[in-house]
Amino acid sequence: MDISGGTRNENQDLTDLLVFHEGSLKIAEKSGCPVIPVAITGTAEIFERHFPLVRPSHVVIRYGEPIYLKELPPEKKKFPGAYTREVIAGMLGEMQKGQDS
Repeated sequence: MDISGGTRNENQDLTDLLVFHEGSLKIAEKSGCPVIPVAITGTAEIFERHFPLVRPSHVVIRYGEPIYLKELPPEKKKFPGAYTREVIAGMLGEMQKGQDS
């Protein structure tokens, strides 16, 4: 499930994510299912930067540790979308550092 609302982020900074919709995590919260954060880099090179052509690219997909919303501290539980966004932004930041070195 795409919790950013389906809008693609066109920012150059990988960690500058769009706002996550808080309501998109209600099903996970009510069911007790974990949220698995996923960070993806390299997809812009496939299509957007070469429109209308599709080009091969090196895409990296990283899965984070499961987030159990019911186990979050009260201040994080109030805005789980913002917390999940922070986690994914941190993952993207680590991935970006790895690419730069």
